[in-house]
Amino acid sequence: MTPSPVVRALERARLEAQVADWERREAAMRTALVRRLGDQRPAEVAPEQARALTAFRLWCEENGVRHCPARPEAVAQFVLDHAAAGLETLIEVTAAISQSHSQLGLANPTATWMVASALQRVGDVDPPRSWPKAFKGLFAELPIQLKRYIAKHDAERERVLRRAQNEAARAKRAVVMAHAPPTDRLKQGATDGESDTQ
Repeated sequence: MTPSPVVRALERARLEAQVADWERREAAMRTALVRRLGDQRPAEVAPEQARALTAFRLWCEENGVRHCPARPEAVAQFVLDHAAAGLETLIEVTAAISQSHSQLGLANPTATWMVASALQRVGDVDPPRSWPKAFKGLFAELPIQLKRYIAKHDAERERVLRRAQNEAARAKRAVVMAHAPPTDRLKQGATDGESDTQ
């Protein structure tokens, strides 16, 4: 049985009053917070961010969806539609979308599984080899920018560690050679010379 037009109108009026009350209270809360914490939004948008946002805005206009506040599904579809642009470019665009929403005090549409999955389709970053298996699953859930930073930092750490291990091995051989009898030193020198030429 469908409700009468009067009942529907009353329900709609009650819902509209509730939404208006929420908006009034949230606006008052925002005003109080800005007074208490200060308005910390940057005054201007950086030129690189403006360029990245223009591409997204134009795509949104072509597809009949909002660019601000953007929905996660719109950002994810934008990423998939522009996969040919490459991961670097798409990371810049999603970072600009994230920053612009943050500046306006809006929810970040890029911090969602949809956008993360779309970026992974374009090109993903493997978890560091040194991470335990239990944490490698959590790595997949991180934002792509953070994954790239962690992977780069871990690769640099591995490179420094390998270099330190090689230097320690050379130092250990030098100490052993210093304490070895002269005939062993000649044999080891010949072996080192052969391995250098190989």
